[in-house]
Amino acid sequence: MASMMLAHKVCSVTNPFCPQAHGAKWPDGQFTRSATFDIDGASQSMVTTVNGDHSYLFFPNIKAQYVAANTVSAGSITFAGGSDAFATIVAPPSGIARYRLTSWGIRLSCNTSPMSVSGVCRVRLYSPLRGAALAALSNISTNCDESLDIPLSRLVNKDYYVLSKPIGTGAREFRDLAYETSLLSTWSNPGWQVIGVGIAGAPGSSSEAMVVTVYYHWEVVFDDGQSASVFTTAPPPPNPVVVGTAAGVLSGIGNFIEGAAEKVDGLFKSKAVKLLASAVATQFGGPAAGSNTYMLMDGKMVD
Repeated sequence: MASMMLAHKVCSVTNPFCPQAHGAKWPDGQFTRSATFDIDGASQSMVTTVNGDHSYLFFPNIKAQYVAANTVSAGSITFAGGSDAFATIVAPPSGIARYRLTSWGIRLSCNTSPMSVSGVCRVRLYSPLRGAALAALSNISTNCDESLDIPLSRLVNKDYYVLSKPIGTGAREFRDLAYETSLLSTWSNPGWQVIGVGIAGAPGSSSEAMVVTVYYHWEVVFDDGQSASVFTTAPPPPNPVVVGTAAGVLSGIGNFIEGAAEKVDGLFKSKAVKLLASAVATQFGGPAAGSNTYMLMDGKMVD
């Protein structure tokens, strides 16, 4: 039971698609009172050009959430770097001074009729330091962190989940909102992968060739004197077991997961339980890691 409770805590800070992620805080011992701001499933339709293509970049920022392509031609994409390049899917509360991400990712789906769907979805993950590196991209190239090409027909009846992972040590630090920009050209990475989603060969001028559903989970700190500060709460106690296991779970799960949300949830919990069981066995002189394999099946532990 204790192992399962810890597994739920680990999943709440690693799996942005699970219910436990709503309101979760990173348990690293930073004694900062904060509130949480969650986007649990807001969607953004991808409308194709007359040529049947389009592309978006999704960002790990509370205000700069995505950028739409200026032009797409034969896989070469340019993005607006000038005035107000970024857009928000759900605007954050006012009065925020600092924030940090706990977890985030997107879900890809297609609502087009199976009889008329065509084209391919191209997903790329990047970890640039500056936004200028993203001004011109190729979604055909695999020169990136991870890449996946999916026929849109496969997204009609089965979703794909794309997980952004933290990079470097800055991902878990509170970020000053004053440094957040509305321009791609001056954007700096807060420590997470950027997700690129493109469409090629789809029906031209389709109002909803594909749907991207976003899941963001932030901790936020309000400016001094803001009335919303009454909603902040004390941080969770530092939990090095959860922090360490979370790193192991993220390293053992890829960026792309196919299937329903229940499958995604089971995968994260299974990884967490295995790591926690191995850690306990090692601590108390039990069997070596790997001698017993545990899986989570329909909410039950099986050997």
